[in-house]
This record gives sequence, structure tokens and C-alpha cells, in this order.
Amino acid sequence: MKRRFDTIVMLVLFVTLVVSTSYGDDKAGSKPLQYWIAVAENERGADQMEALKAIGSFGPDAKPALSVLIAALSNSNRRVRNEAVTAIHNIGPGASDAIEALLALLSSKDTDTRRAAIYAIEGIGPGAEKAIPALISSLHDENFHNQYFACRALGQIGSKSKTAVADLIEVMKEGNPSVRRHAAAALGNIGPEVGEQGIEALIEALGDFMDPVRENAAISLGQIGPSAKSAVKGLNEALEKEKISGRPKVIKALWHITNDADRSVELLIKELSSYDTQLDAGYVLAEMGPRAKAAVPALKEMSQSEDPENRSTAVAALSEIAPEAADVQSLIKARLKDKDEDVRKVAQEALKQLKNEVRE
Repeated sequence: MKRRFDTIVMLVLFVTLVVSTSYGDDKAGSKPLQYWIAVAENERGADQMEALKAIGSFGPDAKPALSVLIAALSNSNRRVRNEAVTAIHNIGPGASDAIEALLALLSSKDTDTRRAAIYAIEGIGPGAEKAIPALISSLHDENFHNQYFACRALGQIGSKSKTAVADLIEVMKEGNPSVRRHAAAALGNIGPEVGEQGIEALIEALGDFMDPVRENAAISLGQIGPSAKSAVKGLNEALEKEKISGRPKVIKALWHITNDADRSVELLIKELSSYDTQLDAGYVLAEMGPRAKAAVPALKEMSQSEDPENRSTAVAALSEIAPEAADVQSLIKARLKDKDEDVRKVAQEALKQLKNEVRE
């Protein structure tokens, strides 16, 4: 069930976007990775930058180029260093051997160089545990962009970043709005290990004057889950005060903490009637799966909307909530002839996943 949710709902979210960070694209052309490694080692200037960019397009498969990328981090040309940083970021956890070189860049007096190093560390994620002390220092960098990049990197490292909780709380309370937003998100990615002090700080952040900070605080409390039971009162109060767009996120957090699916579904059904919240409400209902059966009538109605995004979201949610129901399957099949191409794609994927599960 979880696999189908990931596949279909992510298709709804991104089907209309051109993903610029796709790997193995035409930057590398038809040439293999080893070709670009040789160019990066032996050429300089524009040719070297082209090669590094091509290496980055291979994503995680570019790990054999890591030694070349690490060497490029010490290049005097900032543009060469930046291409190497991007490639390391794209390799992800497999690039953990680059940590030492990246930590050296973090001591640079140049703001952009420090930021580039943090960006690469973010891509490495859980494998970058050794960078945590330096990232904690970066939370207090003189440049707020570097501060929020550090928040993101600590969040990507995950629960191992629990030693950064106190500093994340500090910048979440006192930092630039962008820093506060990313600090709130990082605490959620760390999870229950943030402890009561982290939970209390997130509850306080539910009252922040900036919408993104409040929303990320709610999302993070939901990520922490049942350990954040002390936040239920604050989340219920936030639900009454929260601006329209943030309510589904608060409802989702309450569901994850309390596991009270019935109340959450009831609240989300109401949000389906609001133009500003119906898409987010549909995504949460899809995630809830069969526990959200009470929402089926409202989602059927939503599937007839004039808005193609609404129709796509309704189809995806219905395929998660009641995939065996004959009327739901008929509705999805009808959307194969929808006038909107994106709706047709979502319906096709939903039926494909249903057929795969029948075979299994």
C-alpha cells in the first residue's frame, strides 16, 4: 500500500514539473562516465567544468569519480569548485569520503565557498556525521543563507544530529525567518531524539508570525509522532487560529501523534470544500489509505471538478483508500479519457499499481 501511495501521489505532485536535477540526462550525452573522468583530470577551464557538470548528471552512479571531484575542490577557480560540489551533492551518501575536504572548505573566509561546502554535505546526508560540529558552528555563520543551509544539512543527517538541538532551537527563536523555517524542519528530521526541549520549542513556534515557520513546526511535531503528545493542545489551538493554507498540515500532525484517524478524516473532509486546502487535504487522505473511507463520497465529488489538479488528486486518493471498490475502479478508468493529459497519467499509474498488486 505504501509503495502505491509514494508512486501515485508523487506523480500528482510533480507530473507538470520539469525536473532539472534528473540524473544521466543530456549533459553527459552518450559518453560514459569514464570519459568525463578523464577529461576532468586532464583538461582545464571550460572543458574541465563541462566534464564536472557531466559527472554530476550521473548522480549516485558517479561515485567512481569521487577522487577527481575531491581534487577539484582545491582548484583556484570558484566555478570549477562549484561544479565539483554539485556533483558530490548529487552522489549523495556514497560521497562520504569527501567530508574531510569539505570541512577544509568550511574554514574558508569566503562566504560562498562555505555555503558550497555545506550544500555538498547536505547531499551526503546520514554519511556526514563527522561534519556535525562544523555545521553547528555554521548555524551561527555571519551569513543567514549559510545558517539555513546548515539547518538543512543537519536535518538530512537525521537523528545523529541530536547534539545540534540546542543550537537549532536558538536560531529557530532568534534567526532570520528563513533560518527559523529550516531550523523547525531540521528538528522534525532529527525526530524523537530532540527530546522535550525540542518539542516545547516547536510548540512555541506554532505561534510564529511567519506562515512557513508555523507550518514546518506542525509538520515536525507530526514527524516526531507519539512522543510529541504534549503538543496536542497547542496543535488544536493552532487549528483554530491557523490561516487556511496551513490547516491540513496541522491535521496531519495530530493524526500522526494521536492516531485518531476518525477525527482527522472528519476535519480533512471539511478542507476538501476549500479551494485553498483541498489539494493538501487530498494528499493527507491518500496517505491515510483505507482509514479514510469516510472521505470517499467527497473525493468522488472532487473527481468531477473543473480543476484538473483536483481531479488528479481525487483519483490518487481514491486509489489508495478504496482500491478494491468497483465504483472507484470504474471512476479511475473513466479518467483514462480525461481531457487533461496529467489526469490521464495519474489514472494510468493508479490502474497499473492496482494490477501489479493483484499479481502479487
